[in-house]
Amino acid sequence: MDRANFVAKILAYLKAHQFDGLDVDLEGPAINADYGKFIAALSSTLKPAGKGLTAAVSQGYGGADIPNSTFAQFDWINIMAYDATGPWAPNSPGQHSSYEFAQSNLQYWLGRGVPKSKAVLGVPFYGYGFGAQAGEWPYSKIIASYAGAENLDQVGNTIWYNGIPTIKAKVNYAVDQGIAGVMIWEMSQDVAGSKSLLGAIDAVLKARKVK
Repeated sequence: MDRANFVAKILAYLKAHQFDGLDVDLEGPAINADYGKFIAALSSTLKPAGKGLTAAVSQGYGGADIPNSTFAQFDWINIMAYDATGPWAPNSPGQHSSYEFAQSNLQYWLGRGVPKSKAVLGVPFYGYGFGAQAGEWPYSKIIASYAGAENLDQVGNTIWYNGIPTIKAKVNYAVDQGIAGVMIWEMSQDVAGSKSLLGAIDAVLKARKVK
């Protein structure tokens, strides 16, 4: 199927399901020499139809291959500032989404030319376990398994994630930087009540009077 036909089918699908737009989450080897032309075709087809176009980008997994020219064609860009390590790297246990990692990822994309008005900082609602607890751990499972885990970033032997203090720090950083906002991966992994990470984000934004 050629590019124009593929993009036309995407638009038809968006219309059929009454979606607002499309988020392009291509990573690693999926980003090739055709990426720029693909995004241009999407933009020229979706925008006249009133559909949004966004991207999820990873600095460490294909980010260098994304042409700077595409930034202008996206409505906003979701910066996936997580997965610095994980069970796929069993000999490199540690925090996969530290505060410092969020800072460096945001500054990388801003330095590449992403406008602050389009930059959205991704935060994780999950963690990774290593050793005997290897695997992906939803925040909800971590909270259910370890008392007080909502205020920590590491539990067990050993699971790394973002608790409430780190999530709040990242949101404050996003506000201080004047960027468009934060993005969550993903909502179903949260919990209700006082231990909610979404609640922590909301609390910061209300305290900072950000709408």
